Amino acid sequence: MNATLPFAQAMVTALVDVMTVDPSVVVLTEGDSLASAAGVQVDASRVIALPVADRAAVAFATGLAWAGKRVVMEIASTGRLPALAEALVEACRTRPGWRTTIVLRIPSGAQAGVLDAASIDLLTGIDGLNVVVPRDAGQAVALFRSALASSTPTILLESRALQRETAHVDERMGSFAGEVVRTGDHAVIITSGVGVHESLVAAHSLAGAGVEVSVVDLVCVAPLRPAAWLKQVVDTGRLVVATNDAALGARVVAAVLADAFLYLEAPPTIVTSRAESIADAVRAALAY
Repeated sequence: MNATLPFAQAMVTALVDVMTVDPSVVVLTEGDSLASAAGVQVDASRVIALPVADRAAVAFATGLAWAGKRVVMEIASTGRLPALAEALVEACRTRPGWRTTIVLRIPSGAQAGVLDAASIDLLTGIDGLNVVVPRDAGQAVALFRSALASSTPTILLESRALQRETAHVDERMGSFAGEVVRTGDHAVIITSGVGVHESLVAAHSLAGAGVEVSVVDLVCVAPLRPAAWLKQVVDTGRLVVATNDAALGARVVAAVLADAFLYLEAPPTIVTSRAESIADAVRAALAY
């Protein structure tokens, strides 16, 4: 695959590609979706429709994974995470020689209102579980491939706000480590998913006034990987966390206070993922 595609189409194409080349890939779905419909065209026997029974569905996926399958599971919203957590703990238990390759694709975003009320913070204590948030279609496909190559479960949170956005998609694998997408000397903005786009807009507006900021994409929001972005905090001394999940923002700040407190020149700030709020927070940090 080497093309510019909308987010939703890119994920459908990626699923069809992996199902075509790997007969161990199976899809668990709760209803009709573009991805499951496309999977049926490849091999209908590997697309399994399940009732809405969260714990049972994860347990079924775990059994399939332990039997050697690579499972792609579709969940309707992050509001269902509390019901999944207990079963995910069991799925993530390490057993010598056993793989538990499960990729849970979950749409997220305020567009669904209370359906997405649950915080990912309840998953942070599950050892072996990775929760990743792609910022565009290209990164989503790359992370999807990496998750299918992993031996432990991965939750792929796909922003509803990005579903019609286009991006270049290629054959690369994704990294769960944080990524510096813009460099600057005055402050660092740490964010994820759609927040990366808002942060880059803020950074561009600040650059017009001579303020250069770094923008870091967390990529993996649970567990955090501070080694990938602490250097930017140390170098600039000023931190703004842009996120709509207050618990995530608090965990980022806690990681910085634990390992880079002495380098801070202003209090860390947590703001919503809106360009105007982010830019204002950077200005306030510089004025401190």
